[in-house]
Amino acid sequence: MLYSRMPDDQKSDESLVDAYRKGDSTAFDVLLKRYEVALRNFILSFSWLVSPDTVDDIIQEIFITIFNGIKEGGDFTVKGGGAFKAWLYSIARHRCLNAVEQQPREKPIGKHYLESMPAKLEKIRYYDEPDEAAELEELKEGLNGILAKLSDEEKQLLILKEEGKTYPQIHKIPPFDKYSVVHLRRMVCDARNFVKEEMDKWEKKRKI
Repeated sequence: MLYSRMPDDQKSDESLVDAYRKGDSTAFDVLLKRYEVALRNFILSFSWLVSPDTVDDIIQEIFITIFNGIKEGGDFTVKGGGAFKAWLYSIARHRCLNAVEQQPREKPIGKHYLESMPAKLEKIRYYDEPDEAAELEELKEGLNGILAKLSDEEKQLLILKEEGKTYPQIHKIPPFDKYSVVHLRRMVCDARNFVKEEMDKWEKKRKI
């Protein structure tokens, strides 16, 4: 009776690790091929890592760590199905965060920039400008009152986004380097929603 051997690409990750430790060198190649594209996409999801060279360097570091971890005597321990994948992405995330930390920070926002904030905020189009000059002045006055309720950091964020800065770029500018990119997104979203809601309330009161 002929025995049908399961192809390597259908084996579980853990089976391939075991096979590699027993001398099957092709098992490691199968693991790399299985995850290379997914890893690259995962790294690119850290949108501030846009350099192809940076991505390739991280991929190489991950593969070296995997090789050392799964070879005989390595530190990877099979704890059940999915253990290898979880370990792999843990390594990838750690390498990405290290790469972010190694990137140079930009200079803090200077005094001149802060002094120019009112003029910069005024240029942001929160509404369609009316035809009548008197109505426009009234709108600007109402908007200025609403913007005064925002914190200095919220105002700076709105300006930086209006100037075309990406969240990863803002993340490298003190004092915003203390926040995560996700938190910065939420801060901008909250500030924009606040201004919009307050403008809507102001418009309703004005028309009464």
